[in-house]
Amino acid sequence: MAEQIPERLAFLEQQIFYYQSTSDGDIKKEQKKIRDLDQLAKAIKKPNLNYKFDDFKESNHYSLVLKSIPNALYQIFDAYKPISSSEFLDKIVVLQSGYVDYLSNKYDALEKTLNIKMPIRINDFKAIEAAILKNKAYAEFQTLSELAKKTIQKQCLVIII
Repeated sequence: MAEQIPERLAFLEQQIFYYQSTSDGDIKKEQKKIRDLDQLAKAIKKPNLNYKFDDFKESNHYSLVLKSIPNALYQIFDAYKPISSSEFLDKIVVLQSGYVDYLSNKYDALEKTLNIKMPIRINDFKAIEAAILKNKAYAEFQTLSELAKKTIQKQCLVIII
């Protein structure tokens, strides 16, 4: 089965989330299988595969489930989170340009992966504004304002209907 799962993951074209975990107290035979499968799954480089592996310490075969379920849910709903300060500092501010594109791509990915169409959060607009100001990329304000207008227009249509 450890060979079939990576083959299937590589073959699939739709968005898929795959999570697995083990622990130092897990059944030894299962640990080896899971770690081998992890190595095979990590080798698959497909944008539609969202793969995560956790190796917990001080857990046994039964207690690792209590840690795995929340981590798997965090993995799935990661795209739904608003822009955090760490995402701002590590991913956005370091960009040379394309701050508005980053914001658009974030919400496009949310729609693609979770099929959720939601308006862009005001705090996310503010984060992109701060990145533009910090990097003196003032030309991007035009694109940001156009995106804001589109977002407001969509919200107004929803309210009217």
